[in-house]
Amino acid sequence: MTVTIRGGKGGSGSSAFAGSRSGGLGPPSGGDGASGSSIYLMTSPHLSDLSSVGKRIIGLQGGNGSGSWKHGKRSLDMTIKVPIGTVVREIKREDETERWDADVKDLPREERTRRWRERWFVKHPSGEISDPDYHHAFDILDRKGHLEQPATGDSFYMDITSPITKPILLTRGGKGGLGNPHFHVPATLTPSRLASRGVQPPTYTFELELKLLADVGLVGFPKCR
Repeated sequence: MTVTIRGGKGGSGSSAFAGSRSGGLGPPSGGDGASGSSIYLMTSPHLSDLSSVGKRIIGLQGGNGSGSWKHGKRSLDMTIKVPIGTVVREIKREDETERWDADVKDLPREERTRRWRERWFVKHPSGEISDPDYHHAFDILDRKGHLEQPATGDSFYMDITSPITKPILLTRGGKGGLGNPHFHVPATLTPSRLASRGVQPPTYTFELELKLLADVGLVGFPKCR
């Protein structure tokens, strides 16, 4: 059978501000989003076929951050259980960046820019956000490793001939977004109104094959005369 698997998307960070005695905006107080759930592989002695495995398995999204520096709640990881004798091979992987680039390549530049900003950032409803603010925030995401990373490394392959005693990672959940305190620059008088969205992890396609083991028994010996 063919199975499509993707880890959970990270939750979004929050763009919020604490209260101020003057009635204006206080310090940035948005919490971070949490990571999405990762997906693991295990064997089960109670399974004899692959009927319990769904054809499309998507991890749970991490919780969003909120005001007052409250971070989102991390989603529980998921486990796929298969019988011993299963062969798992990766046949395809797709980065979210590649898919997004293909969707917007024919759009006008202004529309691509608008969608790019909506894809990466959550903005506070008050005030205007300048182009340098967006560029500064994107540089921080890049520096902190909160951009979508390409799916690199060898293709996954495993011939399961014995019980798996420790869960094996198939795909990690996406990182959570950053709250607006991460983008605040103390040297400026205008606090950051931007927070970032959670990261969407790559999508993998696996082929699962169950080997049926035939028992061969020797019933008796031929008589020799």
